[in-house]
Amino acid sequence: MKDWSDRIIAAFHVIFGAFIGIGVYMFLFSFGMSKKAGWIPFLLFTCAGGVVGWINYGQRHRQIDISVDGLDEADHMLLVRRIGVVVFCVAGLYFLWDFAMGAK
Repeated sequence: MKDWSDRIIAAFHVIFGAFIGIGVYMFLFSFGMSKKAGWIPFLLFTCAGGVVGWINYGQRHRQIDISVDGLDEADHMLLVRRIGVVVFCVAGLYFLWDFAMGAK
């Protein structure tokens, strides 16, 4: 990391990954598995999300290699990214709905 912009982008990846880890923690422990999960699973999921974000930053220039007949490499990447966006939007809508229902 030579530049401040690289450091900022790396920190953003780690923080975003940590927030995703918190979301996974909340998703897993909000369905009645355990209401008192404690700090250790919370920190574990948060740190794991941060590590995944750091790995994502390190692999940011690699291409996704999926073989589906009839599609070239750019179409594969676009398809995977679109599916990821749809999945995260649905998860985000669920958490907003859950928050709205709990605020009554």
